[in-house]
Amino acid sequence: MAYRTHSKKDPDESLTNNKEQNVQISTPSIHPKFAFNKNALSEKYKLKLKDAELKFVVAGSHSFNSLENARILTLIQTSIEIGANFGLVDVQDIFYGRKTIHEEALLKFTQYTTQIRSLLDEPIQQHCLAGTDDIWTDDLMKRSYLDFTVFFVNDAYELKHTILSFGDTPITTDQGSNMIKALSLTDEARYSCLAHRTNTVLETAWENVKILNAEFKMFCTSVSNLRTYCQQSGGIQFKLPKTLKSSSGTRPWRSYFLIHNSLHQSYESLLIILRERGEQHRILQIDPQLLHEISTFMEKFSLIFDNLVFSNQLTLQNVIPSYYRMSEYCIIDNKRKNSIINLLKVQIAKELIEKYLTSTTQLHWIATYLDPTFKDLFVIDKSYLLEQKKSIKDVSSTTVSANSFTDEIGRQLQIYERTLYELPEDSNPLIFWSDQQNVLPILSKIAKSVFVIQASSAESERHFSIAGQVVTEQRSQLEPECLESLVVLKEVYLNKTWPK
Repeated sequence: MAYRTHSKKDPDESLTNNKEQNVQISTPSIHPKFAFNKNALSEKYKLKLKDAELKFVVAGSHSFNSLENARILTLIQTSIEIGANFGLVDVQDIFYGRKTIHEEALLKFTQYTTQIRSLLDEPIQQHCLAGTDDIWTDDLMKRSYLDFTVFFVNDAYELKHTILSFGDTPITTDQGSNMIKALSLTDEARYSCLAHRTNTVLETAWENVKILNAEFKMFCTSVSNLRTYCQQSGGIQFKLPKTLKSSSGTRPWRSYFLIHNSLHQSYESLLIILRERGEQHRILQIDPQLLHEISTFMEKFSLIFDNLVFSNQLTLQNVIPSYYRMSEYCIIDNKRKNSIINLLKVQIAKELIEKYLTSTTQLHWIATYLDPTFKDLFVIDKSYLLEQKKSIKDVSSTTVSANSFTDEIGRQLQIYERTLYELPEDSNPLIFWSDQQNVLPILSKIAKSVFVIQASSAESERHFSIAGQVVTEQRSQLEPECLESLVVLKEVYLNKTWPK
C-alpha cells in the first residue's frame, strides 16, 4: 500500500509550494548586477550614490539587504523613468506622501475585494468554495483580528485561494435558539485543522512520557535550559553550523523536529564552545544518542505536516493516509522494549486514535478515495469500500438535482474502480478529474467540491506572520482597516493578483 505523505524539498531544504505562484521579496537573480562597476556613472555620482545609500541604511536603521530589495529597486526605477520623460525634477514634486498612499491602500483594498467577490459567484453556485479562519491578537495593542481565507476551484479545475478579510469587526448575537443552531456547525460544515490535531497528538504524548519517565523529563529540561542559555548568551549562535531553533507560536507543528535536529547538528561545535566557557555541564546532561534518535523520529512527523499545510496544493486527500503512515511510524521495536523512543511510540499511537482519528470525517475518506493514487487504500477492506461508495452517492444527492442519478453514479463508480490509471505519485487529482469530465461527469463535480476543502488552517496562520511584520512598535497605532488592507494586499501581491 503506497502513501504520498512526503513533500518535495529544494536542495536547500526549503519546502516547495508551487513556486509559480510565489514571489520573493528579495530577488536573488538581480544580486550579481551589484558586483559590477558602475561604468555608466562618473566618479562624482558613484560617490554621491554610495553616500546616499549608506545614509539610507544608517539613518533609517535599514538592513544592507534592503538595498537589493526588488520592490525598492522598482520604485527607484519608476522615478528614473519619470526623470527620463520629464527631465530633472524634484523628488518632492513627484513622490506622494503618507496620507495619499494610506488612502490608496484603502481604495486598492476595496477594489480588490469587489473584484474577488464577483469572481466567487460561480464557485459558490457550483459548491466549489471553502474557507479557513482563525483569530490573531497583536502583541502591542492587544487587538484581535479575524482572518478569513477562501479557497475555490475554477472551471479549469485549478485550486485558488485568497484572503478575503483580516478585520477586527465585532459580532454581537443573542442567545436565541436560531443563532445557537446556526453557529453550532456540523461536521459537514466545519472541519478540524488536522495540522493542529497532529501537533496536539505529539504534545500530549510528549507530556505523558515526561510523566512516565524521569530520564526523558530530565532530557527535555536540559534541552530547554541549553536553548535558553545559548539565546541569552552572546557569541554562540552565529558560531554554530545550525542555529538552535525555538518553538513557533503560530505554527508549532514542526518545532519538535526543528529544535532537536538543530541541536543534534550543532552538538559537537556547541560542546567545544561550552568547554571554552567552562559551561560544558549544560550539554553533557543531554544524551547525544537519544538526541539523534528523537531528531530522526520527529523528522518523519515533520514531513507529514508538510502535506497537511500546503495552500497551493490539494491536502484533504492526505489526511487519512497520514494517519496510517503515522501509525506505522509507531510500530514498537521489540529489541528495545523499554526505550524512550518506544514509550513515545506507544503514547503517540494512543493519542492518534483518541485525537486525530476522531477528528476525521466521512469527507476525508471520500477525498482519499477520489484520489486515483490512493484508490487502492480501500481494496483491503471490501465492506469499507461499499461504505465509501454509499457516502459518495449521498454527497451526490446535493450536487445533482435529478432523481435518476443513482444508477448513473453507480455506473461511474464501477468505471472508476475498474480502470487502472497510471499517474505519478505526486500528481494533482484535480488534473485527473478535469480530464474525466466527459467520462465521469458526476464524480468530477463531486471531486471539485471535495478537494477545495483544506486539511488545515495553515494559510490563515501564515497571514498572522504577515500581520506580525506589519504591526511593529513603530506602527502600533495603525487603525484596523489600514492593517487589514496592508495584510490583504500583501497576500494579493504574493499571489500575483494585484488589481489593475
